[in-house]
Amino acid sequence: MAFVISTEYLDNILDLYKGEFGTSLKLWKLPTSGEPSRDMAFADFTEADYTGYSAATTAYQASLLSGDAAYSFSDTELFQRTSGATDNDVYGAIGYVDADEIAGAMLDSTPRAFEECGDAALLQLKIWLKDTGTGDWMFCNELMKSIVEAFEPYRIHLFKNDITPAADDVIGDYTECDFAGYASIVFSCWGDGTLDVNTAEITSCTVSWTATGDTDPAQSAYGYYLTDSAGNLIGAERFASARDMSDLNDNTALQVKLSLTNPVT
Repeated sequence: MAFVISTEYLDNILDLYKGEFGTSLKLWKLPTSGEPSRDMAFADFTEADYTGYSAATTAYQASLLSGDAAYSFSDTELFQRTSGATDNDVYGAIGYVDADEIAGAMLDSTPRAFEECGDAALLQLKIWLKDTGTGDWMFCNELMKSIVEAFEPYRIHLFKNDITPAADDVIGDYTECDFAGYASIVFSCWGDGTLDVNTAEITSCTVSWTATGDTDPAQSAYGYYLTDSAGNLIGAERFASARDMSDLNDNTALQVKLSLTNPVT
């Protein structure tokens, strides 16, 4: 079965997008090797240089939920041409973390001319997080990897009720195991993020439970759910088959693999 992220937790994950996306913005005047792509780099773009141009720094507002999507607006930034000889047609914007780490890029629907003194554009970013897309932004795969590395759930629990996880679940939908010797586990470590084509992945260290006695009535673990340090539900995964934990020395062990696929096509 696949791990299902709670819709209510999407705004928390979007905060990771914002944190890893950075606050720096540049305009680009034409691509040197095509449009924004998942494996883009700064070398793929030519930065604007019209008279009066400079990169901008922005900030992101609180995340909001709309149905099964989370989104956030940036502050509005002004780019304006001053008097001078250099003009540009601007094709889009780049978000970046530092001088050599691009996070994402946006292609404008039509080029914007900065030809005359006073030509200007107001830019406000809207970043979406949803399985079916993220608005106009094309995210870089390296950004996906940095997000999964920042996204490390705090605690893992086993659940004993026969439930199939869904995105609209709440923590009260899960009945935590209580077989002899059971306790939820705080993760001790996670591996480094890796990329598999357009999907970033990260895997936890192995966690395990061993029954310290018999449990009557019999009890099985149907899957696990994850919570953050405040006890909020992150998501859950059902095991392919229930794992019996009723008898002394019954054991179950697992590694949690979290993945984040670059959703823009």
